[in-house]
Amino acid sequence: MVYSFALLVGGTGAPLAGWIVDRFGLRALTVIGMSAAALATASASQVRRPVYDSSVAQWRHYAAQLATLSDALASAGIAL
Repeated sequence: MVYSFALLVGGTGAPLAGWIVDRFGLRALTVIGMSAAALATASASQVRRPVYDSSVAQWRHYAAQLATLSDALASAGIAL
């Protein structure tokens, strides 16, 4: 399955890469490739991180300012 996916990506990516080189030059393809690699690297590190939970109760610092909203929602039957 992975091999098939690699063939699919290569089969669609190679003509696109050729068109970019023909139209814009090798430098444009290099910049696009480097940008894609940087984005993939950032995404991979975000996926490997544990679930973000350091700000779970930070809203409590604003409880006094949110009291009016909380009361309005409660009177409308919306439980928080």
